[in-house]
Amino acid sequence: MATVYKYEEPIGPLYSFTNGICLSAASNSAFRLVYNDPPVALTTTQIVSASFINTAGTGLSSGTASFFWDRAYHNTVIYGILPDRTSFGIKLLSAANNLQTAVLSANGFNAWGQTERRLRTLEYI
Repeated sequence: MATVYKYEEPIGPLYSFTNGICLSAASNSAFRLVYNDPPVALTTTQIVSASFINTAGTGLSSGTASFFWDRAYHNTVIYGILPDRTSFGIKLLSAANNLQTAVLSANGFNAWGQTERRLRTLEYI
């Protein structure tokens, strides 16, 4: 059974930095991030950013994204969900220059956000 995460950060007009993670408007429109609360209180002043590009044939679906996170999430793994509902883990690290390369770890269909929970309840998946 998949793990359901508390927060889901979609792209679009509703994106915000409320929970300490925010997708860039330049990201793939169907890409979502799912995650839980940070391990410590948000700093609100120390923001880190990362981007990734992956290609088909590497065990992951294709997609691109840029996102920002609060340093309170340092060493936390969040999950990116692509349009076909495949997911991958992203370990959030903090760097001195506030820029990171996101390292992706394939996770199959094992990370769910609120969208998957709703679709499962409606018996669509």
